[in-house]
Amino acid sequence: MNSADRLSRVDALLGIAVDGAAAAIPGGPGDVSAPHNRAAAFLLRRALEDRLDSILGARHPVLLRCAARTRIAWLAQHVGTASAGRYATTWHCLSLACHYHRSVLPPTRAELRGWRDDVAAVLRELPTP
Repeated sequence: MNSADRLSRVDALLGIAVDGAAAAIPGGPGDVSAPHNRAAAFLLRRALEDRLDSILGARHPVLLRCAARTRIAWLAQHVGTASAGRYATTWHCLSLACHYHRSVLPPTRAELRGWRDDVAAVLRELPTP
C-alpha cells in the first residue's frame, strides 16, 4: 500500500467524496467512533512516513534504521526547512492523535479532514524518489 492508497482509504473512512460519489465503507462516514478516527490518523501518518522512507531508500538507505525525528532532521537539510517544517508539524500532530490517552479526546473528523489536506499538500511538496 503506497501513500495514495492510504489517502484513498482515509477518504473512505471520513466519507470524503471520491470522483463525484460519496465514499462509503461499513462504519465509515456516519460513524463517529474513536477507532475509525484513530485508524485514519494512523493511515495519514503512515502515508507521510512512506514517502520519507522511499526518499531515504533511494538516497541514504542506512537512515531507514534511524528514529523518525532523525529522518525528519535529514529532510530539513535536503528539501528545505519550510517543507520539512510542515512535514514535522503534521507528523507530530498525527502521532499524538494515534496514541490513546485517557485524558485526551480522540481526534475529530474535522481535525482529520484538515490533517488529510495537510498530508496531501506535504506529499505534493516532497520530491518523488
